[in-house]
Amino acid sequence: MKYSLLTVCLLMFVLSAHSQYKKQTFGQNRVQYKEFEWYYYGTENYDIHFYSQGEEYAEVALEYLQTEFEVITDMIGYAPFSKSEIFLYNSHTDLLQSNIGVGSPTFSIAGETKFVKLNVEIAYPGNMMDFKRELRYKISKMLLEDMMFGGSLTEMFQSNYLLNLPQWFIDGGVNYIAYGWDVNMDDYVRDYLKEKKIKKFSKLEGEMATLVGQSIWNYIAVKYGPSNLSNILNLTRIIRNTEHSVASTLGISFRQFMYEWAEFYGIPNEELEDSYLEPDKDNKLVGVTGNITKLTGLKISPQGTKMAYIENYKGKYKIIIRDIEKNKERVAFKGGYHSIDQEVSYKLPLIDWISETQLGIVQTWYGKNFLVTYDLPTRSKQRKSMVRFNQINHIDFNDNGKLAIISADVKGQTDLYLISMRRNAIKRLTKDSWDDLTPEFIPGTDAFVFSSNRTTDTLNITTPGINEMPELLNLFAYDLDTTDQVLHRMTNTISSETQPVPVSRDKVYFLSDLKGINNLYEYSFSDNLYHQVSNFRTSLQQYDINPVTKDLTYLMLNNGKSKIYLDQEFDLNQQLFTPPTLRHQMEQVQYIRKKREERATQELLERQQAMLLAEQQQDSIDALDSTKMVMDEAFIDTDNYQFEDDPDEGSDDSNQRFSFLSIYEKIQKEPTVTGPLPYETSFTIDNLVTSFTFDQLRGFGILVETQMTDALENHKFNGGFVAITDFKSGDFFAEYDYLKHTVDFSFRYDRHVIHEEGYRNSNASDDRDILQKYKLNSFILGAALPLSVSSRFEINGGMIFTNYYNINPNVLGTRPVPEGIILGSNYTYASFKAAWVFDNTLVNGLNLFEGMRGKVSIEHNQALNDNSRSFSNFNVDLRRYQKIHRELILATRVYYGASFGNRPMTYMLGGMDNWMFNDKDNTNQPSSPLYFSNYKDNSDILFAEFVNLRGFNFNRFNGDNVLTANAELRFPVIKYFTRGTIKSNFLRNLQFIGFYDIGSAWTGLSPFNEDNTVDTKLVKEPGSPFEAIIKTSRNPWLQSYGFGVRTVIFGYYLRFDMAKPIEDYHQKDMKFYFSLGYDF
Repeated sequence: MKYSLLTVCLLMFVLSAHSQYKKQTFGQNRVQYKEFEWYYYGTENYDIHFYSQGEEYAEVALEYLQTEFEVITDMIGYAPFSKSEIFLYNSHTDLLQSNIGVGSPTFSIAGETKFVKLNVEIAYPGNMMDFKRELRYKISKMLLEDMMFGGSLTEMFQSNYLLNLPQWFIDGGVNYIAYGWDVNMDDYVRDYLKEKKIKKFSKLEGEMATLVGQSIWNYIAVKYGPSNLSNILNLTRIIRNTEHSVASTLGISFRQFMYEWAEFYGIPNEELEDSYLEPDKDNKLVGVTGNITKLTGLKISPQGTKMAYIENYKGKYKIIIRDIEKNKERVAFKGGYHSIDQEVSYKLPLIDWISETQLGIVQTWYGKNFLVTYDLPTRSKQRKSMVRFNQINHIDFNDNGKLAIISADVKGQTDLYLISMRRNAIKRLTKDSWDDLTPEFIPGTDAFVFSSNRTTDTLNITTPGINEMPELLNLFAYDLDTTDQVLHRMTNTISSETQPVPVSRDKVYFLSDLKGINNLYEYSFSDNLYHQVSNFRTSLQQYDINPVTKDLTYLMLNNGKSKIYLDQEFDLNQQLFTPPTLRHQMEQVQYIRKKREERATQELLERQQAMLLAEQQQDSIDALDSTKMVMDEAFIDTDNYQFEDDPDEGSDDSNQRFSFLSIYEKIQKEPTVTGPLPYETSFTIDNLVTSFTFDQLRGFGILVETQMTDALENHKFNGGFVAITDFKSGDFFAEYDYLKHTVDFSFRYDRHVIHEEGYRNSNASDDRDILQKYKLNSFILGAALPLSVSSRFEINGGMIFTNYYNINPNVLGTRPVPEGIILGSNYTYASFKAAWVFDNTLVNGLNLFEGMRGKVSIEHNQALNDNSRSFSNFNVDLRRYQKIHRELILATRVYYGASFGNRPMTYMLGGMDNWMFNDKDNTNQPSSPLYFSNYKDNSDILFAEFVNLRGFNFNRFNGDNVLTANAELRFPVIKYFTRGTIKSNFLRNLQFIGFYDIGSAWTGLSPFNEDNTVDTKLVKEPGSPFEAIIKTSRNPWLQSYGFGVRTVIFGYYLRFDMAKPIEDYHQKDMKFYFSLGYDF
């Protein structure tokens, strides 16, 4: 649903903040260094958005999705209610600058309904084949998530609270719709089933859940027919149980279905056991722990003494050089940054050896491509700009390192280019729409080999559209010394041949899935024949061959993890023959069936055309000689014909004839396309939060929040209100964030109202007979400069207005007003604040973080109409979430706050946020910030800050300094012992914690100083000229330890804590807390 700017203005009173009711202090950023001016092509079902140099990608996507969008909707049996928005980025580095999803909290306190948006972002991956796969995947994911969690407003509300689907069901379904039965899934399932330990599908997680889920959907399609996919999905929307949906649709128990699935893949794999081999464990050279770190870019040096490879952890990579003889390695180069809640691309960096002592590296820096020459002896780096290319897919250097050949994308065409390293000259070798990939020089020659999906061996000819382009790669060779435009075709199969490695003028090794598994093959130019060389059970991902010793080094998946092996005894001359996998057999059957259908369709068209031609010949007559014609009197004179009204009769279509082709063409009319047009900013509601709050001063209230953004989330409107149940106090806030450029800007308005009422009597001179109202209105402009994804520098400034009103009728009705009673005040502050924020946390679940957060801020508030009320604040908030084992997390926090100036604000130590049935201490002391009196203007309460410390009431200690430390061991007991999906919200989020808190609040130099407020109390009666100072010697530190439980009940995150307080070395009675919301 889209809203005009007028609607946005009308809804401002409920605009919500993911900055939220209390301003969000942490969160990640996007580093933006490029301006995007968006345009779009519009169709009935979707809009395709693009920017400068991206129109070619949009036109290709438009052509491809004209049929593919309908294919996907037919497959899942669902069409969205509204138009989809597709945003195309020219590269992955451009996509990383997107604001979509940035700064959004993973969860709210309670009562949140998220509205699913039909938006999808797609980065052009560097070639058309991968682009088609990416389009299918992203569109499938968008539509399937909208089907399960979106749709109508009622369905969104129900899905947010009732629908919790396992990962194998959603992610596996998306993978199958996008990729079908592909090599990656087939390899993984073969590797998974060899352990003979089949987990329940609901217990699968991560990549395992996705790929096993893909195989499950594939099995359903193959065994029971593709139509059952949509039946299962639609039944799941109704009954909200995946296992019952599968069982009811297929007519068998889910346990039996699991057994048959394992048998379907397992029995054919067992038949392959004798023909395929596992890698020798003793040959493992490099391995990684976990499945998050990826290994890529395997390359052996020209003399075979060193190996370079890339280790990539969530986007941050390091290039490692290993001395094969000494078995030592060192990090030669680092780059990238951790991607938090963003897609990670493993395509870059690229590496290849220039010589034995120099390594060539292709990297991106602020969205631009660079070729880095790294010198091993000196460890020096030289950069060469390669901004001409949008993306670089592969690089290889010739024998002397003077020439490099690359596969690169320019305006949607992936072609080959020759680069002179000395003259900095570039020559384009191919210029067509085919994908030309992985070029490699043939040793001792000026020729090279490469992979391509081209169906012709002639260069630079007209190519078909994206729908007609095959997704299979074959090998070709070309000699730079010739002017011939004809390539030498090396292979011509219905499989994919990739990653050629020439080792001599005659022999080239390459990977092929000719038998269903990517294994090594050898090609000979002398006889134009190739044969299989390896028979690994799992596909080789990357490999290289030592040019001196001919040792084979390869990278492959084993037990779900990437590993590099070095086989010094591998026989590259052997010839092997292995049986095809079940997947490959099915592919061959489908290929033959498709060819037969195409042949039958063509024959039908030819017969229809022949029949039409024959009928036209029968209906034809000889030409007439008009000079021999005799005019009949009854013949119509067309020169003087008078037209009459047609009789009201049905038309006679008996003589109309249509060919099969004309009927088909009428059905397949192209959809209407508009554009390109400039992108128009429109807004949609992201979410709606309705919850409760328990304010430290005002008690119970109702919280309402919502957020509106444009499709790109460059503009965010946030807002909400808190209605306190006394109907006299409350809060309201509205905020606008503008995130389009390098510097992010914001404006925020806050209104804070406190109504304070004491006991009532008729004595106007009574100090505690109070009826007061305090108001704060603030208008703050802010700017933030992201330094990285996880850190930023913030500044903001504005105006703050405070008002105090004594509205006690006993006071206002008394004349003259008793001396010393304050009737009201108004103060105006100019506010300035600067802060550094760091946040690299990952969210593992509700109240479960991993990583670090920190914020250091300095703030000054200058009172413009009374300088004596000016004050400044300095705050440090550091948090660490350390993963101990699986979901077991140790959370620690250190907080320090100091206020100084003419009238420092007060920190009140004790209690918890959103504490039900809360209580306060020190409310009767005149020096306390919670002391309200007719003789006191307590406007300072509008700036005072409550600091949590379990075991005590609010305001147990107070002062203009505070220091606390907290430690929590968070143990999600059910989640820790259970893998996969837990259906119950209560059990899934059940968490036990043990904690220890310590802290102090004081006024003075330190809590140990004898003049601090902990040991010093001022006693003075109102109106009395006398006062007394009482000094004690107490331990200035409050401590507590205890146990707590957290979980979700009726959609609300509830906390129960039992704290044992320690004050002045004495343990006190256990204190119990019921509260709402999350811990620090």
